[in-house]
Amino acid sequence: MNIHIFIVPYDSGKRAERMGAGPHHLIDNGLVQYLREHGHSVRTTTIEALDPFRVEIKTSYELYRQLSSSIQENCTKGEFPLILAGNCSAALGGIAGLSGLNSNPLGIAWLDAHGDFNTPDTTLSGFLDGMGLAAAAGLCWKNLVKAIPAYRSVNPAHIVHIGGRDFDPEEEQLLIDQGVTLIGAGEVRDNGVQMSLQPVLDKLGSQIHDLYLHLDVDVLDPEETPANHFPAPGGLFAKQAVDVVTLIRDQFQIHGMTVASYDPAYDRDGNTLRAIFELVHQALS
Repeated sequence: MNIHIFIVPYDSGKRAERMGAGPHHLIDNGLVQYLREHGHSVRTTTIEALDPFRVEIKTSYELYRQLSSSIQENCTKGEFPLILAGNCSAALGGIAGLSGLNSNPLGIAWLDAHGDFNTPDTTLSGFLDGMGLAAAAGLCWKNLVKAIPAYRSVNPAHIVHIGGRDFDPEEEQLLIDQGVTLIGAGEVRDNGVQMSLQPVLDKLGSQIHDLYLHLDVDVLDPEETPANHFPAPGGLFAKQAVDVVTLIRDQFQIHGMTVASYDPAYDRDGNTLRAIFELVHQALS
């Protein structure tokens, strides 16, 4: 497979030197070579803010616009966009870029400890990155998302959220009201990957065939594979996450993928790094 890695290290606020370091850490520790050893052709592009005056919302959406444009310019020959990002909302640029290349309805498999489905009206923290999935569904920041080249909203009924366990109350209710399918980490741990996911994926597969895969590394269990300084106990074990990705890959055409919110400072033993490599490999196999 021909893979184009888009590096989006920007992570707003004081965390910029932390989760924002994740994309380059993955590259510096052999991700490109790992993929090439598994038979892939790989090239990379770094997406950086052009305006030196950086503000969370303004700069973030500038990056999403650049990312979407770059995907459409560079992936016309069938390259697979793999986005390494400091934060989850970079997926907005990835989803929009793919929408510009493919007219088919796009679904989303969103692996994350958190909902990322807040809006400015539901959020308790005001954290922009906690609104990325809601923005992808067209529920907030409507003028900004419309300015992302080729953006079109994703039907919430075509979104499966997997591994969640830390939602704000109104956020969780909004997910339910909008028809997003929720498969919590506890359900997967208790019932197994196959039993938890297969009925949901069968239903989704009757509606769409093309999928965007989003991996927030904190979907993993922080005791086994720590991701960042937002630990949520009871996540997916690395083997379970690999099985989840494999099941999705076998049933859908994955057109793009985000790996987000990895802070290497918390990964002292390299367990999380190795898990990310394996998850990316499974998604691309």
